Amino acid sequence: MINPEEILLYAALAQNFNMFLEKCYNEIDGGQKYTETIATELTIDKLNCVSNGDIKRLIINVPPRTLKTTIVSIAYTAWLLGHNPKLKILCISYGDDLAKEFSFKTRQIMQSEWYKKTFLNTRLKKGRQQDDFFETTKNGFRKATSLGGSLTGHGADIIIIDDPQKAQEILSDKIRKSSNETFSNTIISRLNNKNEGKIILVAQRLHLDDFSNYVQKFGKWDVLALPAIAEGDETYTLSDDRILRRKVGDVINPELESLNNLEEIREGMGEFNFSAQYQQNPIPTKGNIINFDDFQFYESIPVASEGLIMQSWDVAMKTGDNNDFSVCITAQIINKVAYILDICRYKFDFTNVLAQVKIMQTKYGAQSIIIEDAGVSIPLIQLLRNDEVYVIPYHPTISKVERASACTYMIRSHRVLLPKAAPWLDCFKSEVLAFPFGVHDDQVDAFSQLIEEINNIQNNYSIVEMAEAMKRSEQKAPEEQFWQKAITGYKNKPIGWKPPF
Repeated sequence: MINPEEILLYAALAQNFNMFLEKCYNEIDGGQKYTETIATELTIDKLNCVSNGDIKRLIINVPPRTLKTTIVSIAYTAWLLGHNPKLKILCISYGDDLAKEFSFKTRQIMQSEWYKKTFLNTRLKKGRQQDDFFETTKNGFRKATSLGGSLTGHGADIIIIDDPQKAQEILSDKIRKSSNETFSNTIISRLNNKNEGKIILVAQRLHLDDFSNYVQKFGKWDVLALPAIAEGDETYTLSDDRILRRKVGDVINPELESLNNLEEIREGMGEFNFSAQYQQNPIPTKGNIINFDDFQFYESIPVASEGLIMQSWDVAMKTGDNNDFSVCITAQIINKVAYILDICRYKFDFTNVLAQVKIMQTKYGAQSIIIEDAGVSIPLIQLLRNDEVYVIPYHPTISKVERASACTYMIRSHRVLLPKAAPWLDCFKSEVLAFPFGVHDDQVDAFSQLIEEINNIQNNYSIVEMAEAMKRSEQKAPEEQFWQKAITGYKNKPIGWKPPF
């Protein structure tokens, strides 16, 4: 006689993914009690929307220890094949061993007696059960591979990408770019039906230009990003209109990771890594090199102040989407304080950069222009000099990080001021906070060379004294003698240097 309670149990497992997930967890792990958290609730709700066809592109960015792989790569794939044994699923991770491990656990679930009783029409085909591939008797399958593995010959109805990039390799521009472009070059073409096929990416954030960011260039994605520690009061609306809330400082699962535990992890792994992997924000609240909170702000430039106008250029000559920007930073130096007036970014070729340098000099009346004397900038400097534009050729002697670090003293000494409001301020802040791990560092480079040159002038010869010497000598000496007097004491002047007035 069939046990009615058992029938109800299996019917519930087939209809309630949360119950099914707990059963899967106990089947493949069971080392500790399954606990439903805000992370599991939100993830399950998004997956239900995928199953219903309401979401076709989904990104799930959640911290470690939130069961993201168990839920998505293992339990959900078993669930999908249970409901549709004809479904073709492609599962991708950064390494073959990792992909096979997830595949093995899914197969373990589907071979269990309770699964067979839950899904009567789904059975694995004999002789087609491999570590990375198994097939149902209805010709559906789950194929596991690495990001760099072969996908030839395998189309899919749903693609699940789980941990596509290794944290240890994410800072390599070459490796990161290669893994990112696998999506556009290969993965997206594997969908059997480009209109109805579904792609799920589940990962913790690792970098501003990681896989989670890159894929969003291709279509509209639904993104669930859940920080380990709530940075403010949070409200989430589920698909059935239920509301989930967290207060600032709340953690996802205090029984496994308390706030103190997480703060210890933050201290151990550093702000940059913690902000990305645990908070799903690759831009830390405090910068890695320059702390943006150290900047002071001005509402207006001091009245009746002249001061020296300087412009610092970081030059790039290519206009592609992935190429760097050319950046111009304009500052006015008054009483040994640098007031940043403007920051502009351009995607220009050589001819347009040359023209724009002249335009920006005229716009602000800049008396000196700083450009690094290297690479594509060498002919630019020469052409500007031919047109009688005064250029200070910049010769860096230390690394970008060391140059940025050297700026912090002036910033903390309140000798570099930013405007309280400017259209470029947020962009500059983002780059400063992300440096040196951000996608672009052009603004930071232009800023650091500007501050270094300001220090050179101030340390070697007072700007005020320079101006006064010029005025005193103007009526008394021929031009060449005038310049020599004006620059007396400027120890590190480059060859061909002329004073910026």
